[in-house]
Amino acid sequence: MFKRLLLLLCCAIGGTGAVLFFFWQQAIQLPAEHINPSIIASPPAITEQTQTQIQQSQQQVLSKIFEHLKDSNAKGEVQLDANEVNTLIVSGIAKTTDKSPLAQAVVSTNTQIQDGKISTGAVIDLRTISVKELPAQEQAAISQLVSTVPLLKYRPIYIEVEGKPSIHNKQVTLDDKTRVKLGNLSFPLSDMYQRFGISEESVKQQVSKELKNLPVDVKDVEVMGDRLVVRGQWLHDKKT
Repeated sequence: MFKRLLLLLCCAIGGTGAVLFFFWQQAIQLPAEHINPSIIASPPAITEQTQTQIQQSQQQVLSKIFEHLKDSNAKGEVQLDANEVNTLIVSGIAKTTDKSPLAQAVVSTNTQIQDGKISTGAVIDLRTISVKELPAQEQAAISQLVSTVPLLKYRPIYIEVEGKPSIHNKQVTLDDKTRVKLGNLSFPLSDMYQRFGISEESVKQQVSKELKNLPVDVKDVEVMGDRLVVRGQWLHDKKT
């Protein structure tokens, strides 16, 4: 479970979709912008209206990308702000809720871009997951975590990845200063690889796989100032 969830977050920070994993008791502490008593008491339900709003927001961002990258024989360029990137992450999560029970546990996401770095975080609520529907290995992992930190049964937790990713020739690179935040804890991504046996190569492969599903032939992605700059060409034979 840890491997899959970290891969999702790294994909999100690389320009696609987003999510979670659990550790010490301090990891249940939410950042101020995510503290909402109603969320802690009971996670919000995903309504048909919410789904429609997500789709509309996604379409607005995709239309902007299309306008900048269409008919570009050479390499086109589009700049996205934090809200636009977060919109794509939210829509990506919404599309996977039917396939992944873990995606249903995402209560909210937050994306910030500043000083040439991007941070993508998510509040996760285990109460929205039917553990019995998960694979046996994931059930065992969650049971072990809940037995160690009983409060995970009753309130959400927060995870965030911050760094300066780049994509060149469809190969993703995460800089050495990339960090993972669990609640109030923060540590280098390299520590995460060691703690949970996740290889950097598997992260790169997963991002490359996700890039192939996009309606854009992505050549380069980099963080500049407070914008995520995407260079590439719109693929006319792909539908959004």
